[in-house]
Amino acid sequence: GHVGGFIAGALVGWLFGPQYGSSYRMKRKFSLAVDDASPEYRSMMGFGIEQKEPRLKLRYLWLALALLAWYKPIVRTIPICLLLGFKSPGLLSGLQMSVPPLV
Repeated sequence: GHVGGFIAGALVGWLFGPQYGSSYRMKRKFSLAVDDASPEYRSMMGFGIEQKEPRLKLRYLWLALALLAWYKPIVRTIPICLLLGFKSPGLLSGLQMSVPPLV
């Protein structure tokens, strides 16, 4: 489960996250290229690195998840189980935790 979650997160980040690339124009000292980045961004990323568009837009991920939930009804229970797990930890696994009240 942990390895699958890591691989799925890495795949989502690679497909839908911002891309960074080298820009020859930005590396030149007296370049006329407009640098829209803030000074904080430049101090962290360095000169010559620019952010590019992601490989896929994030709306395609939401569309794929909606189609999956429509096609397989069992997927619709995942958000309900997540909310239930946050509301009452241990309830889904059968290990209901009792937390003493804060007085």
